[in-house]
Amino acid sequence: MARPGERIPRTIVKSATIAANGTASVRFDGPDNSFDQYQVQSIQMDSTSATLTSARLYAGDAATGRLIARQDDGQSGAFYGQDGLDLIDSGRFWTLQWTDGTVGATCTASMFAVEKRR
Repeated sequence: MARPGERIPRTIVKSATIAANGTASVRFDGPDNSFDQYQVQSIQMDSTSATLTSARLYAGDAATGRLIARQDDGQSGAFYGQDGLDLIDSGRFWTLQWTDGTVGATCTASMFAVEKRR
């Protein structure tokens, strides 16, 4: 929990295995404390898929109208602030979804953020 004026660096790492339908997803939740929020600086991603994956970042569940950013090369890359990243408030979440991957491959994402008081 951040105190007023305090900024706490956070690194949150998530991974998932590509399912039979060629997709994998990870979820980044906002802070536990209702007074705090994450100011997201970047999300780095990596995939062991033998085929080229695409990656899409959504506010909430993976749905077309909630798309924040996309990257056609989701094998290895990142989303940065200019890609539409901003704040995740307490009680909210983002979903990162890879598509067109090799079944059984591992996808990993690392979110770099600063936790701060609203």
